[in-house]
Amino acid sequence: MPFVIDSNVLVYLLAGDERVARCLRRLAERGERASVSLITRIEVLGHSSVTPAAEEEIRRLLDSMDTFGISDAVVERTITLRRATRLKLPDAVIAATALESGGVLVTHDLRGFGRVSGLRVIDPLSAAGLDDVPPSDTGPSSVREPRVRYRGRPADESTRRGGRARRRCASPPRPAGASIRPARPDSPSPPSPRRQRKAR
Repeated sequence: MPFVIDSNVLVYLLAGDERVARCLRRLAERGERASVSLITRIEVLGHSSVTPAAEEEIRRLLDSMDTFGISDAVVERTITLRRATRLKLPDAVIAATALESGGVLVTHDLRGFGRVSGLRVIDPLSAAGLDDVPPSDTGPSSVREPRVRYRGRPADESTRRGGRARRRCASPPRPAGASIRPARPDSPSPPSPRRQRKAR
């Protein structure tokens, strides 16, 4: 089972975060191999703050991992994800890579990637981290898919709430036989005292 490492996790690792280092060590102990998307390699190495010394360290780290290229299948999945979730292009490519490889995305951005239906994610900075994931040779992963977050209310809930709002705003029913305006009397109204004085 591929474990696709997100760019933000590599940033934490390069900053010396022991939680990420422990997660990657456990992957190695279990015989799992960490991997990255080609877009992650571009993101991390292409950052403007990378010094020559840091670049050498980053390249050694990335070379120790498998790199997934951007295949036609990843391109098509990325297009679908961009339309459905409005993820930024690099995030959509990384998510598509994890989905197409049948792997698990290792990321600290659960909120952003939680919009991707069917994507399995773990957060190495959380308390559980890799504990939720069994080794590849024990069967399917037990990582739970994140709850999909929608923009706005689901259609059925919106309809229900809209229906209640319309019922609250509707005018009360009129009694049978009632008219909108009061009927005019058969005989004309008597002239007012002011009109009588003017007539004199």
